[in-house]
Amino acid sequence: MKLLLLLLSVYSVCSVGHTQDSLPRTALLMGVGDYGGAKYKGQSIQNLPGIITADLPGMEAKLRTLGFDVTVVPNPTLSQAKTAVDAFSARIKARPGVSLFYFSGHGGEYEGKNFLIPRGASIASTADLSDEALSAQRVLNGMEESGAQVNLVFLDCCREDLGKSVGGAEMAPLKAKGSFIGFATRSGDFADPGEEGSPYTRFLLKHLDKPGLSVADMYSLVIGEVKDFSKRVLGEERRPGFYSELDAPFYFVPVKLTSGSPPTAPTMSEAEIEKRARELAAIRNTPSPTIPAMPTTPQVPASAKSFSNSLGMKFVLVPGTQVMMCVHETRNVDYAAYAAAQDEGWRSEAGGGMEQHPVVNVRHGDAEAFCQWLSEKEGKTYRLPTEAEWSAAVGPTEFPWGNNFPPGPRDGNYSKDAVAGRYDGTAPVMSFRANELGIYDLGGNVSEWCQGWYDDAKTFQVLRGASCYNRVDPKLLRSSFRNFVLPTTMYVSAGFRCVLVLAGG
Repeated sequence: MKLLLLLLSVYSVCSVGHTQDSLPRTALLMGVGDYGGAKYKGQSIQNLPGIITADLPGMEAKLRTLGFDVTVVPNPTLSQAKTAVDAFSARIKARPGVSLFYFSGHGGEYEGKNFLIPRGASIASTADLSDEALSAQRVLNGMEESGAQVNLVFLDCCREDLGKSVGGAEMAPLKAKGSFIGFATRSGDFADPGEEGSPYTRFLLKHLDKPGLSVADMYSLVIGEVKDFSKRVLGEERRPGFYSELDAPFYFVPVKLTSGSPPTAPTMSEAEIEKRARELAAIRNTPSPTIPAMPTTPQVPASAKSFSNSLGMKFVLVPGTQVMMCVHETRNVDYAAYAAAQDEGWRSEAGGGMEQHPVVNVRHGDAEAFCQWLSEKEGKTYRLPTEAEWSAAVGPTEFPWGNNFPPGPRDGNYSKDAVAGRYDGTAPVMSFRANELGIYDLGGNVSEWCQGWYDDAKTFQVLRGASCYNRVDPKLLRSSFRNFVLPTTMYVSAGFRCVLVLAGG
């Protein structure tokens, strides 16, 4: 009976969503990851590479699937940002309907106004904010004045008071008629636009296309997950908030009726409903298939300690497991062989001496496809490591290099601002010292895709090991840190390494 009542309550809100579904949808996505030497009160403003490599591409892909006409503006100066906002307003005016503005980057509040910091800003004092930063209210005013029926704004940026100490500001009155404004954090607090993308945006992407949820209900799920994640992983609770002046609920994905008649009760009995629910649960919890063993060549014996394949990839035994792990991350030169065999081009850092650097910009499925190809080529079973295998390879120490912090000059390719950093980006594989097993770069250089899901929801997969783009923060560099990411996203800071399954493993 509870299930039937739930279905009826969902149908009761569909008529509004169904009419909204026919409205034109227009979006402007703006993010600043490279601040180009921008300064605030004499201090350099930190770059945020995850915005360009993760947040903006993820939002663009999701909104296009939801029917939005999307414009993306990465790393704008103030002049470029204003030009993009004016063009956005003109596009809305030509096709009024649903407008959406998303910003990811640095921001703040002053005297009740929300400011978004563009590339190259030079803010010597709060008096410069109006001349050097983009007013969020200016964006929202343009949306409202252009005639949109629904205005949606999502601000993934800090909201610390630029004129006081953090926490002293009240809710800045960013508002407009017919608008919904979602903030990554409460007024006066920090957001977390991390090196691998923002947790706020990731959870927003997770729930944005949930059918039958109003934007307010969808956002409530985002708030709950950001609060839980930030408290558990970052040790500090972030609390997103929202402000709404929508006249009626808005649905990104409304539940559509097949006819104008009222819905009827389901014809299945309660026993049939329970049976179908168990079947769906079983399908949802079926693990991803693993690559089958190739019988053409004998597997490496379980007693072997090391092995090298035809590409020159060396593997060493990981104690306590049934696999050997490649001592280095998959290089551009290795991946080039795969790409040539598939008769397709390859977008990477390859060329200009980058052949020995780790491959980047690969989705989880791309990494699995490489392992499948290598298995067929070599007649052995290669795959991505499980998290347990990755943890066994990195060992019991607090950090991949040991228990001391921060990393030393030989400990790995971490942030270029760290004592260990020698490169502005990735380093050739095996440039730094190996661990006791002879495995290189389990920390630093690039984060590595692992096999399996981040949690039972099976939405995100796991990256392990900090990259050269991570800030030198013990929370991010610990051996135990798990980064959750959408499997379809490509990162300039993410690559992978293979494991070789031993006979009987």
